[in-house]
Amino acid sequence: MFNVAIINGDGYSEILTAAAKKVLTAVSEKFGFSLNFHPVDARAFLGKSESEILKTDEYKVVKSADAAIAGAFSSDFTRSSVHDDVITLICKNLGLFGNFRSIKSFYNTINCSALNDKEEVSNVDFLIVHDIAARQFVEKGYKAGKVGREAYDVATLPEMYAERIGRVAYELAEKRKNRLASVDLADTFNTEFLRRKITHEINEDYPLVNLTSYTLESVVAPLLFSPSSFDVIVANENVSDTLFSLGAAISGGFGNLCEGYLGDAATGLYKPAKVARFDAKNPHGVNPAGIILAAAKMLEYSFDKSLAKTAVENAVEEVISQNFVTPDMKNGRDETQKVISTEEFTDEVIKRL
Repeated sequence: MFNVAIINGDGYSEILTAAAKKVLTAVSEKFGFSLNFHPVDARAFLGKSESEILKTDEYKVVKSADAAIAGAFSSDFTRSSVHDDVITLICKNLGLFGNFRSIKSFYNTINCSALNDKEEVSNVDFLIVHDIAARQFVEKGYKAGKVGREAYDVATLPEMYAERIGRVAYELAEKRKNRLASVDLADTFNTEFLRRKITHEINEDYPLVNLTSYTLESVVAPLLFSPSSFDVIVANENVSDTLFSLGAAISGGFGNLCEGYLGDAATGLYKPAKVARFDAKNPHGVNPAGIILAAAKMLEYSFDKSLAKTAVENAVEEVISQNFVTPDMKNGRDETQKVISTEEFTDEVIKRL
């Protein structure tokens, strides 16, 4: 029996998490394991300090679960919180420091890619990994100088942080195609040089993983000309954000992408990478592919159910390849698309498990 916390915020949250829950229930029955779901209302965290959040019953539910799935959190929701990102705060306190974001092409996104080589785009499937806690070691500010104001930025990188995110990336690569790309700014910053050095040092613990190092400048051309050659990329947060935006342009958009947060333990938190802006007039027209694929990642990374994970991913890809779309996925130029609701899309996935 695995306990899963279902975290809802605002916007599409409950509609999306209901889709994930329905697919997870179906796939668990098919593959013979049990899931127990525990709802969590993230609105309980609004207006509270970090110490207050950690005392709430809602946080305790997440902490005691084996893994968690989060729905959509709008920018209005995060702005009304004491913190920029409630999910990041929860993950830091749970020890889930390693964020991964998927970049993958799908039938309905290939033609939206910024690249002309659609055959190359069709094979794009990689993860971008960074440490969400390392940013707390950045100090910045202004001071009076001899010729006016001076700005400064100070970054320190403890060796432990470079090693732990490196190990998360290596372990993800071992579960995939055994290829790891380390992207850094080692030609500019000592912190980045240390990150590269440690990533190379621990490579001996993962002999099957082929490691390649790039600077941010040198990785752009390979990503644009041969994106399908990448498997797992590890970088700092700023570089990771840049690569994710580039990767989304390569794959054709954010709509079907997912992300997750991992740590030293088997637990994890999973969510869609991005969703469309909330449409109050059509709340049941949102694309659930991202959160369903996030749930699939949970099955493998937290519960070691790789066959179930593959079944879910294949089912989602089959639904998309048969041109089923929700209203927010529709391409106005494609008259062959079959527009269905969030719930109908979910049912189509379940039929194909």
